[in-house]
Order: sequence, then structure tokens, then C-alpha cells
Amino acid sequence: MGYTLRYDDNEDYGVGGMGLRLQWFELFGPYLALGPEAALYVHAGSTGHVDSSTHHPTVKYRPLFQLGGVGRLGTTRGRVRPAILMGLGWYKGRFSHLGYSVGAEVDVRLERFTQMA
Repeated sequence: MGYTLRYDDNEDYGVGGMGLRLQWFELFGPYLALGPEAALYVHAGSTGHVDSSTHHPTVKYRPLFQLGGVGRLGTTRGRVRPAILMGLGWYKGRFSHLGYSVGAEVDVRLERFTQMA
């Protein structure tokens, strides 16, 4: 699960939405991972227009599909693993384009509660 927020140069505001991300990482040591990613975000492909006379925004809601590669660089702090995610990919919303993504994640290890007796 994730949330994305997208800004366009010709819009005065951003559009975003919740989504589902699927990633398949190959680990290169304990802190670096690289792999493919596919994602589908609800409403993040939406387009907006601000009426210049009334300054009232109108939005046409659309999903955003993403397909590309992603890298994760993180560290370990006990049971908590913060990381930075960086990706390059193809995005399909109202328009198709190549782009990039930057994000963060926090992985909390609950081994003590999930181990079988």
C-alpha cells in the first residue's frame, strides 16, 4: 500500500491517491536492494483545471499506472528499518510519460510476535 502525490507544471495544485505497489527486490547486502516495480494509484492520474474567472477548480478523476525499476537504500535501527526509495519508470494517467519517483518507507520487524512456538 502507498500514497502518491503528483504535481504538474500547468496546475496550481497536486492530485494524489492511495494505491497498491508490487516490488520484487534483489538484495545487495543488508542495506541496498534493486528490482522491478508495478503500481496502480487511485485518482493520482487525475487532471485539474482552475477557471480563471471564478478560481474554482474542476477535477476529472483517473487512475495512475506505473511500471519501472526501483532502488531502496536503508539502515537498521534495531527492529525498525527506515529506507529511501528511488525509481525510474513509465507512467500512464491522462498522458504517458517517463518519470521518476522518490519516497520513504519504515519497515518494523515484529519477529517476537510472529514466531511459531
